[in-house]
Amino acid sequence: MQSKANRPTFTTGVVVTVVNEHSGAAIAGAMVKVGGVEQQSNERGRADYQLPTGKYRYVVSSEDQEETGLVDVRNEQLTKLTVKLPASAAQTAAASEPTSQPTATTTANTSRKTVVSQGVAITVVENATEKPIADANVLVGGSPFQCNSEGRVECVLPAGKYRYVVTAEGFEEETGLVDVVNNRLMEVTVRLASGAPKRSMPGVNASVRDHSTGKPIAMALLRVGGVSQLTDESGTADIDLRSAKFRYTVKAHGYQQAKGIVEVPTDGQANLDVRLDADAMSALSGLFVTVIDDATDGPVAQAKVQLAGFSELTDASGRAEFFLPPGSYEYDVKAEGCHNARGPVDVPKDDSIQISINLLTDDSPAPVSQDDDDDDDSDDDLNVGTDDTEDTATPSTDGAMGELFVEVVDRAVGDSIGSAKVTVGDRSGSTNDNGLVTFDLPQGSYPYTVNAPNFASASGTVQVTEDTDLTVELDAGSDAAPPQPAKGPMGELFVEVVHRASGDPIGGAEVKVGDQTSTSNDNGLVTFDLPRGPHAYEVNAPNYTSVSGMVEVTDDTDLTVEFDASGQESAASQPLAGPESPPPDGPMGELYVDVVDRGSGDPITSALFKIGSHAAETNDNGLVTFDLPQGTYSYEASAANYASASGTVEVTDDTDLTVELDPN
Repeated sequence: MQSKANRPTFTTGVVVTVVNEHSGAAIAGAMVKVGGVEQQSNERGRADYQLPTGKYRYVVSSEDQEETGLVDVRNEQLTKLTVKLPASAAQTAAASEPTSQPTATTTANTSRKTVVSQGVAITVVENATEKPIADANVLVGGSPFQCNSEGRVECVLPAGKYRYVVTAEGFEEETGLVDVVNNRLMEVTVRLASGAPKRSMPGVNASVRDHSTGKPIAMALLRVGGVSQLTDESGTADIDLRSAKFRYTVKAHGYQQAKGIVEVPTDGQANLDVRLDADAMSALSGLFVTVIDDATDGPVAQAKVQLAGFSELTDASGRAEFFLPPGSYEYDVKAEGCHNARGPVDVPKDDSIQISINLLTDDSPAPVSQDDDDDDDSDDDLNVGTDDTEDTATPSTDGAMGELFVEVVDRAVGDSIGSAKVTVGDRSGSTNDNGLVTFDLPQGSYPYTVNAPNFASASGTVQVTEDTDLTVELDAGSDAAPPQPAKGPMGELFVEVVHRASGDPIGGAEVKVGDQTSTSNDNGLVTFDLPRGPHAYEVNAPNYTSVSGMVEVTDDTDLTVEFDASGQESAASQPLAGPESPPPDGPMGELYVDVVDRGSGDPITSALFKIGSHAAETNDNGLVTFDLPQGTYSYEASAANYASASGTVEVTDDTDLTVELDPN
């Protein structure tokens, strides 16, 4: 088990361990490249990467040996990847000659440290004394870190712009933006002023607690009006904002996300009490696998255990550990000199299970399947053979192995399909939440079939080489309903009902969107979770004529309905997206806005920036960010003592916009 000091400080990414294929010894100094970021493995053969959720190609090389493959990074999980490299020609030659003394290379490798070649290094110091602030909390790109005793934290990151937030007990918060470029470690020094965070303007004071126990939730991420903050140990967070209504989201590991609307008053803070429900999918159970040599009853080290798309090597005691959601899984175990073993295992809910798997050596009689075994073995002592099923594949006769990466997606929308059953030759497995499953197979040609609920099955033939990718697109089955918005991804609709003349909210209005109906609260607000796409709406309120129309629901949509005496709906009731509305199901983009003085170039604090139906104020560095569907938007920027500026901007995956304001 890792010591706390050696554990990665991030929660989403991949931990790569490079070992010798034959001895299992760690290989220090190997070059590891994941997602375009390259670094060297440390003395333990490890290289750690913080990466967004997704699939990444990796390349691992040492001297004249190289291995490549695909790794799947899942949200809030550290994916463990062990890469086995064969001994190089030089190592093989050295191993065949007697050695009388250790070499200098061995000594050098044992002291080698991980070299972070791309990312950001943040050093946090006191503003007055320049002394480092140990254990300061750093939020970079949405992932939390903690500084070491030197007030420093290093994060491996792909190229791009990242927002950072730095907090420490007894100091004011600081935020900023860092631009990570390829093959460079960006150095950032953050100076914190002593004292409690200043509350010079209205804002939100949030308390985040467990809904069942009432206990505070630390390190929950609160986002209000484009500003993010982590809760402290007491589960609280403060954010300064102008007086207005804002949408908020709260996320915490192991809990369901919470959303809502909060109104900040002009003369104080809005107190926000958020109770989070546990996320059932995050309740993982432990599966502890022990691999045993059937002939000697001794443990089998360096056996490869594959389960639910994950792969682990057994340690010296023959043990491998998995943490999985409850359910039924297929395991596959391989070890040099032994028959392969595979079979089913059920992982219970809220409990852990231990199983032992006996491997027969290659010189043993051919193993029989569990169904043909007359012995009354218990589920915890499994003796399973492989290759006992008729196989229509034509694998390579030279025994060369290959790896097949299968991805199953919905042809119409491109979304991943989890729990799809994939059969390749005589092997079967189920896709994970990202629609991925992998197989280790002798190289050759194999038939495959893919089945998933509510989808038509697909089949074909795949040629498995050393490293093969296969994407299977499934069509909605004949027994499934025709494509409707309900089959697509979900979005959130925020409806505000107001009086046109005064702008006052109208409470108690009945709002119907599609087949859902709800009533506006005292602030005239109501929210709906709906499939993305067009929806008809109708709004009724006492003493007003009902109004109706169509609204395009995207990931995050605002709709303001204004009533007047005639009951006609104002044009302002339609969501403002700019001259061209972005596609409702299009990809999201991030807009980084920098508001500065045209003459001096100095940042302008508390400038109000409006884009489409969104608005937020710049921070002390003149910066504000927005997450928006990609497309064209109109914007307006204003600030005290400055003339307003407006224009249009094309929001892509990652967009920078600098707005220069002229003094009045």
